[in-house]
Amino acid sequence: MSVDPLWSTPKARELAEQRCPGALIRLGREHRSWTLAALGDRLGCSPATVSRLERRSRVLDLALVHRAAQEVGVPRHILMTSLAPPAPKVPTATRVTAS
Repeated sequence: MSVDPLWSTPKARELAEQRCPGALIRLGREHRSWTLAALGDRLGCSPATVSRLERRSRVLDLALVHRAAQEVGVPRHILMTSLAPPAPKVPTATRVTAS
């Protein structure tokens, strides 16, 4: 199965790195020219639910996020990047010198 070139764009990579799974779903939905209602029908939920899913920064329903991502073609590795916790910030090393 080939991956749509959409998911290799700087915009898609940026959204994944910024941990925005909802925005990735919106990107895929808009790329397919689907309305909120069209995706909602495919998922069995209302357009308002799809809108909230796309706008929220926190994932409240992981199963719905996964189903929506599948419907709009978000590749699994891109979705997993967007769901991963941010990398911990490593403090700058302290340099010790003999005095």
